[in-house]
Amino acid sequence: MIDGSVKVQYGAKAQQLRPGQQAQLNNTTFNINVQNIDADQVIAWKTGFFEFDNEHLATIMRQVSRWYDIEINLKDIETQKLFGGRISRHLPLSEVLNMLSTSGVTFRLEGRRLEVSTVK
Repeated sequence: MIDGSVKVQYGAKAQQLRPGQQAQLNNTTFNINVQNIDADQVIAWKTGFFEFDNEHLATIMRQVSRWYDIEINLKDIETQKLFGGRISRHLPLSEVLNMLSTSGVTFRLEGRRLEVSTVK
C-alpha cells in the first residue's frame, strides 16, 4: 500500500499528488499535468517484478532487454496483441522466456541477441 502525498512545483505553479497519481510538465505551456496511474505497475521494479497490464510485446521486451542486458530483435510480431501478468525479476532469462512463450511468442537466443516473433 502506498500512502502520503507530495507537492510538485514549477515556478509559481504547483500540484498536490496523492497515491496513484503522477505529474508531467508540459514543455510548451509549463503546466503541471496530473494523471492517475496504476501504482502497482509503476513500482513493480522496486518489489522485484515485471508487471504488465494490457501491454504490447515491444514494451515488455524493452524491460526484459534492460533487466537482462540483452539486445532485442522484434521480428514478425503481432502488434495488436496485448499481454498481462506478473513475473519475478529474480528468475533466469530462460524461465521468463518460457512463461512468455505460453502466449504464442517464440524466441531464439544467440549470445546476447534475442530474436522475438509471435505466432500468427
